[in-house]
Amino acid sequence: MDGQARRRKVRIIHRREREYPVYQQALSAGAIAVTEMMSLSWGDRGGRVRDPVGNTWWIQTRVEQVDQEEMAKRATEKPYLDAIRYTRESLDREMRSRGNQQSR
Repeated sequence: MDGQARRRKVRIIHRREREYPVYQQALSAGAIAVTEMMSLSWGDRGGRVRDPVGNTWWIQTRVEQVDQEEMAKRATEKPYLDAIRYTRESLDREMRSRGNQQSR
């Protein structure tokens, strides 16, 4: 490991009733926004931050119950498609930047 700590991708789901204050607290404590908070087609709001140590956290909460029919409808709507695309692209950017940092 040539003296550098290895970073691993770990997913811990801790559902909160109000995700936005947690997201803002993380930023205030020195985290960097990776994915801005957004509404997702299945009824959740979520976003990602990277803490000062380099861990990436997904902060998420259920804001509404969405039945299968509504979820299927939303899966074709531009705002929700854009949200999913953004969550993927923002994570991809984050992971690529880590690769660039480790190769220096």
